[in-house]
Amino acid sequence: MTLTCQHIIDRVRALLRDADPDGDFQHSDETLLDWLSEAYLELVVLKPNAHTVTAVISLQPGTEQRLPDDGIIPIRAMSNMGLDGATRGPLYTMVNPAVLYSGFPNWMQEPPELTVQHVMVKPQSRQFQVYPPQPDPAGHIEIEYTAIPAAPVDINAPLSVADHYAPVLTNYVTYRALSEDSDHVANRKKAVQFYQLFARALGVKMESDDRSRRRTE
Repeated sequence: MTLTCQHIIDRVRALLRDADPDGDFQHSDETLLDWLSEAYLELVVLKPNAHTVTAVISLQPGTEQRLPDDGIIPIRAMSNMGLDGATRGPLYTMVNPAVLYSGFPNWMQEPPELTVQHVMVKPQSRQFQVYPPQPDPAGHIEIEYTAIPAAPVDINAPLSVADHYAPVLTNYVTYRALSEDSDHVANRKKAVQFYQLFARALGVKMESDDRSRRRTE
């Protein structure tokens, strides 16, 4: 990562035509950085693999588990890491909870085992379940998960995601700036357009896309 937050702020101000040689801008650096933090969160929610972490995490006794505080959702199964968190063991898999319930409806009542066989992810949640239930003391697993990007501390901070997301982030921050001045119809329309650019770049189909498609059919 080589780009800094300054790159995003400069691009946003250029799009807004917010240039002032004395530095008296319409939106302060701090405000734009806050919107950049929002952009990070929106980015990883819509594109979970935009910022991931692979880590060894401690499990809790039983079936119910939780990612670390920076986690959003598990995305890839890795391996068991033993009681000490340093001994690599068998691989485990992520499965749909419905599949496990259909084959083992009473799986939660099965005897605890240290080795995890399956992880069941809950939709849009950092919580997940493991099978079989963990004993006490519980073990560890290595897992890849979507993580919350670090909030920028100042304009010189490097981007918390890969550089190729810079245009996407620029579009989101521009959308937020225009939304703040939405008393003007033109700004409202521009704000919608910039959010659409942001979302479409991440593969999100917008309602307006369907309307446009119907008009051309």
